[in-house]
Amino acid sequence: MFTALTAFGGSAALLSATDGSNLGIELESLEGSPFNDYLVPGLLLGLVVGGSNVVGAAMVWRKTRFADEAAFAAGAVVFGWISIQVLILGEVIYFHWLYWALGLLTMAAALRLWFAARRTAHIAAIGTIGGTQ
Repeated sequence: MFTALTAFGGSAALLSATDGSNLGIELESLEGSPFNDYLVPGLLLGLVVGGSNVVGAAMVWRKTRFADEAAFAAGAVVFGWISIQVLILGEVIYFHWLYWALGLLTMAAALRLWFAARRTAHIAAIGTIGGTQ
């Protein structure tokens, strides 16, 4: 949820001042990108990055089907967002490392959930086949 909350905060800051002044970033940082201001990046940050992380977290919390896949996708979205941001901006700063790590940790946790669910299902299937259940 930390990633979602910070994505929503960043989105709000970009949308309230599409010139980037709320975050101390300049429009020149977008040179060479398809964007003239931070309106579209702000919308994408909130809807795609924040939204995918809320959905993934909610699915894991509720233990719904495909929760592990949704959590993995949310981590991949964060990792991809930061990677694209670095390519557009042409620099890496400390918070890029933080969010790359958070994306990777989210994907690793999701994989752990996925493998644990498959292991449990496999053990249950073996027990049924062996007649112990």
